[in-house]
Amino acid sequence: GWRETVDQKNAPNIVLWIVAENYGASLSFVPLQMDPVLYTALHRDGLSAVAKVSLSLKRDNARDSVRVLQPPESFTLNRRDYVAYEYSADGGKTAIRVVLFDTGRQYMECALLPATQPVTPDENRRLFSVQQSVLASMVVK
Repeated sequence: GWRETVDQKNAPNIVLWIVAENYGASLSFVPLQMDPVLYTALHRDGLSAVAKVSLSLKRDNARDSVRVLQPPESFTLNRRDYVAYEYSADGGKTAIRVVLFDTGRQYMECALLPATQPVTPDENRRLFSVQQSVLASMVVK
């Protein structure tokens, strides 16, 4: 029930954008833009450090209205390391789940954004399950 979409004008940095058929949620893959020196330093420090940078960027863009709902948590899926966190920029009404991983050349954010409100805990779990399934099916080149 999901399909790929593109919007080069308004979302040129999205590498892959998948939208639910009912437009109730989207899943986007966006590379974290950084110079090679920062990539090397973060690679040495691990994905938890990348999550701190990612959250910091969210706070900067949302003018500090970001509220962390679930702190960064590491996990492994198909022998690939990930770190995920959840945040809200609307007072906790919408939980956005970001999963970070290393492609070997850059760090990538996979963000799950519900588009409708309110989102029930059951719906959030279902959406997070979709995100996990997409990540599990990936072959990173």
